[in-house]
Amino acid sequence: MIAAFSFGVFAMANRTLIWNMDGATQHYPLIRELHQLLAKSGLAGVTGWSWTFGLGADKLTTMAYYVLGDPFAYLLALLPSHLLEAGYGWFIILRLYASGLAFLVFAKCYTFKPLSQLLGALTYAFAGYSLMIGVHHPFFIMPMIWLPLLFWGIERVFRGKSWAALGVITGLTVLSNFYFAYILGLGSLIYAVIRYLDLRQSKQIPLPLRRLITRLVLAAVAGLLLAGILLVPSTLMMLGSTRTGTDFANGLWLYPMSYYLKLGNAVLTTGNALSYWAILGMTGFSFLGCVYTLVHWKRHRALAGTLVLMAVGLFFPAVAAFFNVLSTPSNRWLLLATIPFGLATMVLLDHVTTLTPVDRRWLAGSTAALLLIVYLSNGLVFSNPARNLITYGLLLATTVVLVGSAQQPARLTLSLVGILIGLNLISNAWGYYNPNASQQAAQQLRRGDATKYIQDYYDGADRAVQREKTFSRVNTTPYFNLFRTVGNNMEMSHNLHGIMSYFSVQNGAVGQFSRDIQNSAYAMNSPLGQGDNRSTLNHLLGVKTIFAREDQVANHAALPYGYHASKTVYPEQAVYGLSNGEGTQRLTTSLAFPLVYTQPQALTTKQWQRLASVDRERSLTQAAVTTTKAAGVQQAHYQSPARTLGYTVTADTVPVIDSPNKVVQYRLQQALAGQKKGLNDKQLDNYGSSGKLAKLPVDQNGLISQKNEQKYAEQVQLNQNRPALDQVLTANQQILQDTMVANQHGLRQLTSDVQGNQIKYTLTLNRPKRAQGTELYLELDGISAQRLTTNDQLRDQDNTSILGNTPRSNLTKLNDWRTAVQNPDMGDYWIKVKTRNNANSFSQFGIDNLSDYEPKHRMLLNLGYSKQRRQTVDVTFNATRQINFKSVKLVAMPYDQSYDRQVHAVQRRGLQNATVSANRVTGNLVTPQTSMMTTSIPYTTGWTLKVDGRPVKTQRVNDGFVGARLPAGTHHIQLTYRTPGFILGSGLTLIGLVTLVGAGSWHWWRQPRRRH
Repeated sequence: MIAAFSFGVFAMANRTLIWNMDGATQHYPLIRELHQLLAKSGLAGVTGWSWTFGLGADKLTTMAYYVLGDPFAYLLALLPSHLLEAGYGWFIILRLYASGLAFLVFAKCYTFKPLSQLLGALTYAFAGYSLMIGVHHPFFIMPMIWLPLLFWGIERVFRGKSWAALGVITGLTVLSNFYFAYILGLGSLIYAVIRYLDLRQSKQIPLPLRRLITRLVLAAVAGLLLAGILLVPSTLMMLGSTRTGTDFANGLWLYPMSYYLKLGNAVLTTGNALSYWAILGMTGFSFLGCVYTLVHWKRHRALAGTLVLMAVGLFFPAVAAFFNVLSTPSNRWLLLATIPFGLATMVLLDHVTTLTPVDRRWLAGSTAALLLIVYLSNGLVFSNPARNLITYGLLLATTVVLVGSAQQPARLTLSLVGILIGLNLISNAWGYYNPNASQQAAQQLRRGDATKYIQDYYDGADRAVQREKTFSRVNTTPYFNLFRTVGNNMEMSHNLHGIMSYFSVQNGAVGQFSRDIQNSAYAMNSPLGQGDNRSTLNHLLGVKTIFAREDQVANHAALPYGYHASKTVYPEQAVYGLSNGEGTQRLTTSLAFPLVYTQPQALTTKQWQRLASVDRERSLTQAAVTTTKAAGVQQAHYQSPARTLGYTVTADTVPVIDSPNKVVQYRLQQALAGQKKGLNDKQLDNYGSSGKLAKLPVDQNGLISQKNEQKYAEQVQLNQNRPALDQVLTANQQILQDTMVANQHGLRQLTSDVQGNQIKYTLTLNRPKRAQGTELYLELDGISAQRLTTNDQLRDQDNTSILGNTPRSNLTKLNDWRTAVQNPDMGDYWIKVKTRNNANSFSQFGIDNLSDYEPKHRMLLNLGYSKQRRQTVDVTFNATRQINFKSVKLVAMPYDQSYDRQVHAVQRRGLQNATVSANRVTGNLVTPQTSMMTTSIPYTTGWTLKVDGRPVKTQRVNDGFVGARLPAGTHHIQLTYRTPGFILGSGLTLIGLVTLVGAGSWHWWRQPRRRH
């Protein structure tokens, strides 16, 4: 019934459980992919190499993070394709149901009453954590199933029973998701220690400590062995992924103040914006259960101590980062907290009819204290969303029932408690699932939209590529479609060989290559992205076809060099709120590199790293890059064709209020806005014809005439509070003077005025003709940002008040302070650059980003190839106070017939009679001299090479790809892929299986003898 009310709102709203972010770009596409792989090849289909996972990736290690260890995913994938979208939601509900059943199994290890166990299981299954991940990351529900079963297995060992059950569950946990297995493993270790100490105090331990440790270790080892088939390959992949080397806890010792202020409200409510994944969302009764447990801590020492430790852990980023595999401070470890919350719920349920007056006072006081904390944390207001009023209303109702339990029959109290818990769970679910109650619910896609969005993403233009028989890759232009995430898997979904992918585990070699060429589209989850529209990068990676929006072609946007638009326009296949609103055209080129080719010249990595970023990319068209000098391969002498262009910097001073003249204009505008602010639509319609701003002509500096300035000066009270006004104007004048000085020899600073408005800058090329026929880059080096403090934000408001001569009461100041504290500058910002026919940008993620945070100190932004004259480059920024640079260069990389000849020469050295299949590449290479075999196959030790039937060791070339040294001659090449660690992992799984079967059989065989 609770599930029907909780999820039935989706049916009423005609929505699915597919999120418009990761759901549409990761999770649902992966279910469709698993469905296709199983239908085509059975379980064998999920092993080996896929050319549709970006540049190519291992299917086993990529999908292991999501679906390969999830039994529900296989059941879903077995459904007919037309039921996958609906089944996606069905199996989310089924997973939640299974988590409740698992908790019931665990609860039976204690002596709680049956009703307490049932309601405890409900609060566990519908915990705020489960409700959130249910629609955002459905595969993450699996740890909620395994966690109570792991604790159940530990309880069996403590009671002298076989450790085989714990070993099996451990293995299934690791198979399900190796990342969450780490969290659950730490949680299980903590539970075992706390539980042992608790049982020892009550003298309920039947075995000595050494034997207990031995059995627990045996279970853990056997479980790891059982999971070896996925664990070993996944571990090897993870060690070489883009995830290694991240800043521990994002460099934080403490969270921002806004995080702590939000914690009080996060205890009970759901549907809030995520803040470091601090998701609690328990029922009011569970909260009171925690209070009751703490009040009676002597009777429940272990549970009370656990609750205190969890509360302390919430305050320190290092705790979250430690549980998050020593990376970002994501509080995903709070899934462990759902067990203590469930236990505390059952503790109070068992004693709900026997509460003492002291208990009732504590419960009533804790309710009042929580509401007070929320009120104070909000800044002396209760401005919560309307749905929170229901949550706190249910808390008050629960408190009233418990406080009044002495005056009512026990059966009535239990009935009322059960009803309130059920209503609370439904209310919490609606915090995420009801579009009328939560903005997050509006992010769930409408029925049928996810499937149609994926199928029609390219408007049918992909079918022409799929008919091609030779291997080539595809890409899309920037802004081909709106990206709510840093990447997507549309190429995979259309069985296309592309360069973009969006997975949590990505090849570290490709990531290193992307960072070394300073690809601005790089992110840990999508290391190449779209490739920043770079011409040479597209050519090097073998991109023959680029999908472009129809308007990009029609408006002569800056497209990569050598790509020409086909005349065929594929009409827009509209999907409401998802598609790009334009038809699609294909851009094709004859300059795409082969998948495998030879380079007779080479550079060492050290030599290559000394080149500028634009030259690193360009040099790969002429030479291979090897980690050490390749014997017999000619040394390359790369000559850069790049041009560094001179420019001057001009700040747009017109919007900056730096004179009384501009103050007059600003106050007139503010006065009109203030007059209209309190009017309703009818009044605005009637007043609109008369309430207009006087037309005051301005000159090129944004100034009105002196006559008009004098005319309106008295009206706007220009001389009122004049000393303060002059001080603000002087500050703005000083800012403009400082930024002019800072940028007189090139762009060194982007800054804001005294109101916090970011200033726009224009770079004017001294010799614009030198940029024609080139790909233009803006190279930013030594980037540092000056973050906004709370005082900065308040000072901006003070300055705005002075400039506008608008009243600023103490209450207004309090409201502004509250807003500033609750919305601090997290260090995130973006810079946008624009020319006449192209725009580009890059984002620095803030310290609250838990997936792709990396401090960026250098960046290379591609402004595109164009034959048109480009005189200026506009630079804007947002979301921070000031950005400084050590240097900013405009670099032009020319493209002409000499470049074409270089590429065609490489193409002639490409693999002849090439055959590219799932795990094999074969063909012939002709090398007149010792050369480097070079590929655009992401480097991994899983690729092995045979040359003329003899094994040859592969090496990493071009910073991130598979290659090898070849002697002169004609050679037959055979590249074969096997998942690294798969054979070893399979053997370990067999050993683990035999061990667990043997241990279980031995215990079963010995049990009857013990009874006799």
